[in-house]
Amino acid sequence: MTHHKPNKTNLLVIKPDDAVHDTHHGFQRGWGVSYRTAGAQAISMAHGVLAPGAKAEPHYHPFETAIYVIRGAARVYYGPNLDQVVDCHAGEYVYIAPGVVHSPENLGDEPLEYIASRAAPEDIYFLPGTGPMA
Repeated sequence: MTHHKPNKTNLLVIKPDDAVHDTHHGFQRGWGVSYRTAGAQAISMAHGVLAPGAKAEPHYHPFETAIYVIRGAARVYYGPNLDQVVDCHAGEYVYIAPGVVHSPENLGDEPLEYIASRAAPEDIYFLPGTGPMA
């Protein structure tokens, strides 16, 4: 895996094999743009998959998150008690404000595939009741 030191003059192409892969809180993801892969200072971007019927554990981020749904459909439970619900489908965008506890669930028989962008160079998440916004 190639890791780059911060350099604002770089234009980089991060190959799939160079992405940082993880499976935190129910997702399979490849972080293509991040501090570790590109030296990013304020953004990150990942390609992710949530298996059919899978539901991510409730969590929140201390920064803005934007999601683009490539394939599939999800029901996102959100709010302090996860008592609010919104459905999203392929071709739709989702915005999640800092501190909003959420837990997406794949509604379909196919993998939910998405792109996640964050206003932070690495993925940081906290379980409800923990972290800086508890």
